[in-house]
Amino acid sequence: MKRLVFLCLLTTLLGRINAQSLDQARAWFLEEKYELALPVFEREHQKNRRDGSISYWYAVCLLETGDHSAALPLLEYAKSRRVQNADYYLAVLHYRDLMPEKAAEALETYRANKRLSEANQQRAEALQTEIERLQQQLERIENIRFIDRLQLAKTELFERIRLSKESGHIEALTSEHPDSSAHTGMTYAPEKDDRRYYATHTDTAGLDLFVKHKLLGYWSKPERLPKPVNSLQDDLNPFFLQDGSTFYFASNRPGGLGGLDLYVTRSNPNTNSYFLPDRLNIPFNSTANDYFLVIDELRNRGYLASDRNCPRDSVYLYTFIPNKTTVLHKDKTPEERVALAQILDIDRSRIDESQDLVPVNPNPSSTSDSVRELFFIRDNFYYDSADSFRSQTAKMIYIRYRERSKQYNEQTERLSQLRKRYAQADDATRATLTQDILDLEKQLPMLQQEVEQLERDARNLEISEGLK
Repeated sequence: MKRLVFLCLLTTLLGRINAQSLDQARAWFLEEKYELALPVFEREHQKNRRDGSISYWYAVCLLETGDHSAALPLLEYAKSRRVQNADYYLAVLHYRDLMPEKAAEALETYRANKRLSEANQQRAEALQTEIERLQQQLERIENIRFIDRLQLAKTELFERIRLSKESGHIEALTSEHPDSSAHTGMTYAPEKDDRRYYATHTDTAGLDLFVKHKLLGYWSKPERLPKPVNSLQDDLNPFFLQDGSTFYFASNRPGGLGGLDLYVTRSNPNTNSYFLPDRLNIPFNSTANDYFLVIDELRNRGYLASDRNCPRDSVYLYTFIPNKTTVLHKDKTPEERVALAQILDIDRSRIDESQDLVPVNPNPSSTSDSVRELFFIRDNFYYDSADSFRSQTAKMIYIRYRERSKQYNEQTERLSQLRKRYAQADDATRATLTQDILDLEKQLPMLQQEVEQLERDARNLEISEGLK
C-alpha cells in the first residue's frame, strides 16, 4: 500500500513538473525565445505526435532556429489539425526558402480565415509585401558562377581567406574593436594600411561603421561614416574594391529580403560623401543572413558568407568568379530561379583554382593546400593528413573520425533530399517517405555525437601523447 501511494505521489509530481515545463516553454515561445523552448517541445512531440498544437509549437521553434526541412512536415500536420497559425508559418517557411509562389498560396489560405484578429491581419499584410518584393527580386537574379562552398563556424570565417596584397586585408574584430554581432564582424584595411574600417555599437543606433586614419604613425580617433551608409539598424562588415571608391557592406535596414542583406555604394573621398546604397541582387542576397561580400580583383575571386540553408551556428563561405558587369539570368522557370537563388549548383570543375582559401598554419606538414582536409589541433596549428599524427592511437581515432564524418555528411545529404522530395510529393509518396525520414532523424543525432567525440579524442590524445 505504501508503495502504491508513493507511486501515485510520484506520478502526480512528475505531471506537475511536466506541466510547469510546458507552460514555461509556451511563455518562452510567446517571448520569441525559441532556442529555449525548442527542447521542451521536442520532448513533448516525442510523447504525443498526434497533438497538433505541440507539433505547431515545435515546428515554429525549428523554423526560427534554422531547421526548415524538419519544420515543414510538422507545420503541414498542424494545418491538417486546423491549428490557426500553421498556414501563416508555412508561408514564412516558403518565403525564407525563396519560394514566393508557395508562400503566397499558403498566405492566401491563412488570410481567408474571417476570424483573424487585427494584429494577425496586419502581420499577414506585411508578409504579403515581403513576398511581392521577393518575386520582383527573383526577376533580377544574377548569373554568377559559384565554384566552391565551405561550411564553417562563424568564428572561423576570416581565417580562411587570403587576399592579394593589392586587395587589402580583412580580419575578425580584435580586442581593440570587440563589438561584433554574432561573431561576424570584420575589420578592413587597404593595401597601404593607412585606414581601418570596422563596425561598433553606438548609443543611438545598433552597429555603425567607423574609420580610423593613421597619422604620423598614430591612429586618429574613430570617425563615423556618414549617412546614407549608416542607418538606424546594424551596419557592418565593410570592404572596398581596389578603386578605393566601390564600397560593400552588410545591413539589416528596412527594405531588405530578411536578416542581413548586402549593399554597395560609391564614395567621394574629396567630399567624404557616399551615394545612396543599392541592395545587391539575388543570389548575393537572400531571406537569411548574408554577412559579407569580398572580391579579390587580382585573383578574380569573390567570397560570399551566408547562413542560407545552413545548420545552426554555422555559415557557408561561397567562392565565386565575379563578373565585370551585371549579367542577369533570362528565360528561367520559377523552379530554376529558386535553385539559382539557393546556390544549389556549385561548379567544382574549377575547385583547384580556389586555393586562396588557405590554412593559417605557417608550417604545414604537406604541400596540400585544401582547406577541406584540415584538422585543427590547436588555434593556428593543424594537420592535413593522417600521416601528420605522431600518436598512433590518435591517428587510428582520426581515421575513424574521417570515416564517420563522411557517413554523417552522406546521411545528412540523404535526409535533405528525402525532405525535398517530401515537400514536392503527393500524399501517397509522402506516406512511403515518412518512415525513412523518421529513421534518419533518429540516427543522425547519435552519429553526430559519435563524430564529435571522435574528433575530441583524436585531438586530446595527440596533444597529450604526440606533442609531448
